[in-house]
Amino acid sequence: MIRYILVLLVFNFANSQLHHSTLSTQSNSFDSNKVKVLYTVGQISPIGNYIKNGTNVVQGFQQPLLKFTIKKEVIEYSVLAYPNPFSSSISFEFKNILPGDLQVIIYDPNGRFVRAMVATNFDKILSLNLSDLSMSEYIIRFVGENIDYSTKIIKQ
Repeated sequence: MIRYILVLLVFNFANSQLHHSTLSTQSNSFDSNKVKVLYTVGQISPIGNYIKNGTNVVQGFQQPLLKFTIKKEVIEYSVLAYPNPFSSSISFEFKNILPGDLQVIIYDPNGRFVRAMVATNFDKILSLNLSDLSMSEYIIRFVGENIDYSTKIIKQ
């Protein structure tokens, strides 16, 4: 009976120690511009911190909040479609943007592809002859170097 209790106690203590020695599930490292980064996934607790010249490196799950953000310049532009509804041709006036080469994609109201074309060499106003489209609503999308814009047009 004593042996049985002793075996139970040994396994109990062995298991309580084992859960603290969990190994990381994956680790990796890379070098870039005189910086070496070593990291592990599944780490139980932070092992060390490094602070130099205002740069903090913290290892572990709990990372500090981001102290700076990178702001991307947002360009406010508008696209005016006229006349809308249209019968044969429609014009689009681009304000505060020069899109350059522009891919024009037209979809039906169910999102099915209807047509695609490339518009080049236009200055602020793009005129499209869409007389062969049937009478319906369409979604037209303009995709270019600095634009991705969609709007609804109506063919009468």
